[in-house]
Amino acid sequence: MPDLAERLSDARILMVDDEAANLELLQRILVPAGYTRLRTTTSPDEVPELCAAFDPDLILLDLLMPGTDGFEVLGRLRADGDGRYLPVLILTSDHSQEAKRRGLSAGAQDFLTKPLSPSEVRLRVRNLLETRFLHLALQDHNRLLEDRVRQRTEALERARLEILERLA
Repeated sequence: MPDLAERLSDARILMVDDEAANLELLQRILVPAGYTRLRTTTSPDEVPELCAAFDPDLILLDLLMPGTDGFEVLGRLRADGDGRYLPVLILTSDHSQEAKRRGLSAGAQDFLTKPLSPSEVRLRVRNLLETRFLHLALQDHNRLLEDRVRQRTEALERARLEILERLA
């Protein structure tokens, strides 16, 4: 299993903002930090298809966009989600407490307001990705344990049947 540094450098990040300049800024912040598997879109309506095709480990999402806004995107992600942990970091120019409350209650894991601090973006991206990879490792471990329990249960059942046959 790859170590955390390898997993972080291989992380898939989807960035959604209606302003191409903001997406370019995010790329200039993240690429030097070793994040190279980046996908961007200025169309929030493309997010469900991009999630299905790209399978991101993290989504960076603007809230204030014409047409479909970030709140609607969050709602679609949670409605279409398969129960897996997919962190969302909101990046917005809306400084209101109401926007923060709505975004976090809609399922976002973190919230940053613009103008963005490059070091803070990198730290929060790293923290959310570490949490995602720990969650995935825990899921893998749980599947392994469930498989071992199933195998042991089957072995015990075979032993029980063998004992009953010999007693008969």
